[in-house]
Amino acid sequence: MVLERGLEVLLHNASALDLINCGGRSELSEMVSKMSLCGLQNLKSLSITSCSWIKVTLSGEKIQQIVLPNLENLTLSYLQNLVKIVDGMIPKGCLGKLKTIEVVDCPRLRKLISYAFLRLLHNLNEIKIGGYDRIEGIISGKLSGGVF
Repeated sequence: MVLERGLEVLLHNASALDLINCGGRSELSEMVSKMSLCGLQNLKSLSITSCSWIKVTLSGEKIQQIVLPNLENLTLSYLQNLVKIVDGMIPKGCLGKLKTIEVVDCPRLRKLISYAFLRLLHNLNEIKIGGYDRIEGIISGKLSGGVF
């Protein structure tokens, strides 16, 4: 219990976090939405690597508060079961300062982000994709009656 509380304090103040070979979590939402972590307000860089359980990074239905508001760099690598980065609508302000998304070898991810989510990312200036050729599109959704 003391170790868990100490870890929460450390994460609360962290500016960078690398999750490698994490098990048992199917969504990052489960961790960042914990009240004790306050949505990881200080985190600027997040890298998730080889976490085969993760299917969705953030789920709108599980997030009730602003999370990761200062995140600038998101790297998702070797996530064998990742199907969506964001599922549903997340509160305005979540990922509001995101500048870079990098995705490497996430074979089940077919579309990177939705148009609705893209509209929330005013600072996004770089998307990097590598390691596989199964992606069907970068942006999914509709734009003025048309489809991307």
